[in-house]
Amino acid sequence: MVELWTAPPKDAVVIRPLHSLERFDAALEAALEALTREPETAFYLGLRPWELDESVDRILASRMSAAPTESIRASYRTLLGKVGHSLARVAFRRLQTALNGERFARLGAAAPRLLIDCLGADPAAAIAALHHDDAVFLVGARRRAEAEAARPCGPGLERGFAEAKQTLDKLANYQIDLGAIGAELERIARA
Repeated sequence: MVELWTAPPKDAVVIRPLHSLERFDAALEAALEALTREPETAFYLGLRPWELDESVDRILASRMSAAPTESIRASYRTLLGKVGHSLARVAFRRLQTALNGERFARLGAAAPRLLIDCLGADPAAAIAALHHDDAVFLVGARRRAEAEAARPCGPGLERGFAEAKQTLDKLANYQIDLGAIGAELERIARA
C-alpha cells in the first residue's frame, strides 16, 4: 500500500529537499544522532527526483548540443531522466544499510523513512517507479486522486541499485557535480 500525504504531519521532522548523496548522508547522520536523544521522533528524509532530473537534463542537453560526435551525444542521452530515480534508489539502499546496522538496532527508535516529494511532478509516474512500503509520497491535494489511482509497477526502490549506482558514477565521470547542483536547488528553494 502506497502512503500518500498532502502535507507532512505536524509532529514529523522532515529534512528536505536533498539533492545529492552527500546531503542525504549528512541528513541521515543527523537523524540517527537526534534519535539517540528522542527515539520516538518520526524523521523523513525528503527527495525531489523530478527536480534533480530537470536540472541535470538541462546540463546534459547543453553538452549534447556541443558534443563533436554522435557517440558522445548518445552517451549523454542515456542519462536523460534517470538521475533523480537513481539518486532515490542509492539513497534508499544507504538508508536500509543504516537501519540494518548495529548502531540503529541499539537505538530502539522509530526508523527514518524516505519522503518522495511529488509536488510539481507527475505523482503516478513517481509512485510507479519508486514505490516501496517504507517510502511516503507527498502529493498536491489536486492530484491526490491521480496518485491514489497509480499502480506501482517495475522494480521500485528496492531493485535496480546496480544500474542506479552506475548512472551516478557515469555522471561523476562526466564531471557533473550533483553536490553543486543540489546546493543550488536548495538555495533556490530557500529564497
